[in-house]
Amino acid sequence: MKRQELIQRSIYIITEYYKNNLEPFFECLAEDVLWFGPRKEQVLRGRETMIRAWASAEQRPTFSMGNITECNVSTGTNNLEVMLEYDVHTFFPNGKVDRHHQRLHMSWGCRREENAEGVREPVPRVYMIHISNIIGDEIPAKESISRKGGSTLPKVYADSASESHIDAAGTGYSGLSFRSVIGKGENIVTYFFNSATILWIESTDNGRHSLIHALDGTYKSMEPLRYYETGFSNALLRAHASYLVNPLYVRSLKRFEITMTDGAVLPVPEKKYTAFRDRLLSWKPEHIK
Repeated sequence: MKRQELIQRSIYIITEYYKNNLEPFFECLAEDVLWFGPRKEQVLRGRETMIRAWASAEQRPTFSMGNITECNVSTGTNNLEVMLEYDVHTFFPNGKVDRHHQRLHMSWGCRREENAEGVREPVPRVYMIHISNIIGDEIPAKESISRKGGSTLPKVYADSASESHIDAAGTGYSGLSFRSVIGKGENIVTYFFNSATILWIESTDNGRHSLIHALDGTYKSMEPLRYYETGFSNALLRAHASYLVNPLYVRSLKRFEITMTDGAVLPVPEKKYTAFRDRLLSWKPEHIK
């Protein structure tokens, strides 16, 4: 198995999953896959069981995700363990939004399967998935769905924000449309930055690279500042030749500096102060269409 291809495939699968495109997710699964979900006792065995569980969901929330990082380890020529970490926002019909920091462990292994010509050949499949954050165990048994054999399956999704626990990061977002932009990090890391989680961005290395200051830490990106100014469009405002700021996290503005909610104090050029102040005062977040 080619390590980098499986890492990129893992990232693709989870990003498509949170766009509610489940086909890549189901396609990668081994027939006897074992899935550990984020809720207590939420354990499923078998690809067909998982497909039925997702098909039985009465509603699917919409999601937005970003800030993806990965690490991996090979346990042999035919096995690869991939761990992804990311932020995910869940949007409920009542307008509430939950944010969680999630860890996803995917165990890849080669299984021999018959191709169209009837020849058995090795195919990479996921035989175990583990989502490590525990959301809670308050779902009543009567709301579970039937499992073959008479037992029950826990629900795949919470029905409302009341069934989902906000993690330590919390959230105050509601009714916003978040932008996601892919960025390249050091050591061939791919980041998926979500505008709702970014505080501010600064130019570094003489304008060649950027530092992303996010809710969960600081990340070095190999992309220049103008890349994020274009990618995030109206979500971030340029306050200085070297800084982009997210108006959601501006604590105060005075002549000639901005104080962010993380305590950072950023300069605003005197000649551009009035224009920036007016843009900041008139800025409005985009609403979900």
